[in-house]
Amino acid sequence: SGFTLQPVVGLCEQTPPLRPTTDEVERIIEVTIDDLLDASRLRTRETLRDGSPFLVPYFDLGGGEVWGATAMVLAEFRALIGFPVL
Repeated sequence: SGFTLQPVVGLCEQTPPLRPTTDEVERIIEVTIDDLLDASRLRTRETLRDGSPFLVPYFDLGGGEVWGATAMVLAEFRALIGFPVL
């Protein structure tokens, strides 16, 4: 895509105020680490691109599908802490 992402992981005693950039963020989904590491939340669905079917991996989190670049970042985070994407 040509975009650069800078994921940040931190630990806080309380949830800080979150202010999404509305032209970039549809909504904020807060999940636990246990939710992220739960293998049953890793899913795929078939979609079409240029008329050809292909599988799209995604995370089922917070009542929605987290896919694309965000899902790739989450998958890499899982791998870094020892929980690879299946």
